[in-house]
Amino acid sequence: MQLLKPFFRVSSAAGVSLVIQADGTPVYHLCALKVQGNQLDISDKKAGLTTIEALIKALPEGAPVALNMSGKGVLIRQIPVQQEGKPLDFGQVLPNAKEEDFYVQNWTSGSQQYVAVIRKSEADKWLALLAKVKPGVLMLSLGPFPVSQVQGQLNSYGEELIFDGHQVGRDAGGNWTAYHFDPVLTAVFPIKLENEKLDEKLILPYAAALGLVLAAEIPPIEATVAVLLATRDAVLRERKVTVWSIAGLGVLFILLLINFGLFSYYNGENGRLAMQAGQTAQNSAELEKLSAQIQRKEALLDSLGWEGGINQSIRVDRLARLLPPEVRWQELAVNPEEASGGAEKPIHFQSRHVRVRGTSAQITPVNEWMGRVKILPWVKEVRLEQYNYNPERNSGDFTLIIQY
Repeated sequence: MQLLKPFFRVSSAAGVSLVIQADGTPVYHLCALKVQGNQLDISDKKAGLTTIEALIKALPEGAPVALNMSGKGVLIRQIPVQQEGKPLDFGQVLPNAKEEDFYVQNWTSGSQQYVAVIRKSEADKWLALLAKVKPGVLMLSLGPFPVSQVQGQLNSYGEELIFDGHQVGRDAGGNWTAYHFDPVLTAVFPIKLENEKLDEKLILPYAAALGLVLAAEIPPIEATVAVLLATRDAVLRERKVTVWSIAGLGVLFILLLINFGLFSYYNGENGRLAMQAGQTAQNSAELEKLSAQIQRKEALLDSLGWEGGINQSIRVDRLARLLPPEVRWQELAVNPEEASGGAEKPIHFQSRHVRVRGTSAQITPVNEWMGRVKILPWVKEVRLEQYNYNPERNSGDFTLIIQY
């Protein structure tokens, strides 16, 4: 397990720093990372991009994006650390505002707590511009705080850290004690990442990309955006499945080599004994008989809906997490029984199918849930078999089939 852990990470990530100027215009900085085993390299870097088209063109193909936003619209508050386990008092951050209207990033360093917020409508506008890039944005962070996870890699002199307008005060232990932003501030000395010189505008996108690469091992500093968290979890889960599959194939290949060697040896011995005993024809007939038995048993397993040990509980839990509150389940069947057409016909199960029966006052939430389910990587098809509205109950009964 520990040997495979480094491979559970995403193999590449693009950190994008979006700085919203005072007049509302964007400036993008890009730093892309590529991971091979324990080797981390900067594969691409660009600073000062002014259009989304230029950014999309510069993004590495297939690399998920870690977006960092700062500047106009991003509000940062520094408050004393609250009691452990006590929820954030949002009124202390923004009086008379509703927390559900904002994406909130809450980070603690030493005795200080830093809360960064941005209106969902404002953030969603910029996230939508990157929606066409696949696999898209998997993480959103606000302000300079992701840099805290890479500050040990930067050459810094003294307890103050200045880069690209951000001024951070730190104590002897590296904890942040104060933060100030002034667009005219620049680093006093050239900033180096280990031994490589790095434009100070690229520190934030580098930190954001590294946070995404290590997200499977180290909790990233990020705003709570439910859809991004769900998408990233799905990507990391798919990555784990891929790694385990490759590892399993490797083990099987080794076992096959061993089996091949043993088979070759014993087959030679068997051939010699067969020639001596004159039993070649009989052995061939026995082998054909065994093959026919195997085929019959495989056909039986397929009719019973056996799927080789797939953990269905994880998939059922995933479906339940996507369920809108207006929809109620009444029945869920994995590999449900097919209609036999008669009592004397054998029972046969629908392999790789999930049948859900439930109720919903309207069909819209059902369609919404179907749309969410369709984005799951293991789902092939989702279809609504029926929806019957009952005016007496002011509700409708539906049957949904999910093929995977």
